[in-house]
Amino acid sequence: MEKNWVKKFLWDYMIVQFQVTLSIGVVGTLFARDVAIDFRYFFLPLVLGVIYMLPCLPLYFKEDMTVIQVWLQRVVELILIEAGTQWAVRLVFDDRMPKFVYVVLIFSVLIFDILTYVIRDYLEIKEVDELNEKLSSMTVEE
Repeated sequence: MEKNWVKKFLWDYMIVQFQVTLSIGVVGTLFARDVAIDFRYFFLPLVLGVIYMLPCLPLYFKEDMTVIQVWLQRVVELILIEAGTQWAVRLVFDDRMPKFVYVVLIFSVLIFDILTYVIRDYLEIKEVDELNEKLSSMTVEE
């Protein structure tokens, strides 16, 4: 088990929260400006974030996953996020949203999901490159 799994889990949880909140915020801003929602829905993303993170648990407890396993985990995570976000919008806005908004929401979640993975992968590659540079400079000095 990875020793920093709690830190990684919390970081991923916050990223998923940001991603879903941004998706719902963009769609809500564009298509639901006049809709008033109840204050109790403010905490809905916090609860959904925990549910969305369930497919991520293997990432924290299994040290060596194959590429296929990682892709499978990401697809299951995306499907869960899409379904949960659709449910949340339906719960919050009832039937006040036109049907095409749900299609727009699918693409919004997909775009933000891909964007967060691209940014995360870029930052991890950058970190690995920096570590490799430090290691290579240490071996040259010796």
